[in-house]
Amino acid sequence: MSPKAEYRQDVLHALRELLAGEPDVQLGQMMGHPVFYYVAPGAKRRMFACVYGPGVALKLPAELVTELLIEPQYAPFTPLGRPMRGWLVAPLAATPDAKDVEELVRQALDFVSQQ
Repeated sequence: MSPKAEYRQDVLHALRELLAGEPDVQLGQMMGHPVFYYVAPGAKRRMFACVYGPGVALKLPAELVTELLIEPQYAPFTPLGRPMRGWLVAPLAATPDAKDVEELVRQALDFVSQQ
């Protein structure tokens, strides 16, 4: 996707609802896209999700990203035309796979909270 990739408001809404009860999560913005940060007291702020293109970009262990990219519903996260290691774009819509993506969002939050 190009650096000017749009994002879907319904994906932003779904993520806000999913993460509403998380006290250490903060919504922000980067390069015109909504992003979610882990911001526990005393911890460095870490981005773990970005509403990007048709879905959500997630920060996950590199090995898991490699494994998931075999599946056709996932894509590399390529802002500015370069793939980011340890990131992928997952669809977030009312599909049978939506619960899987919600679990990946939680895994991304857990992953960055332990760094």
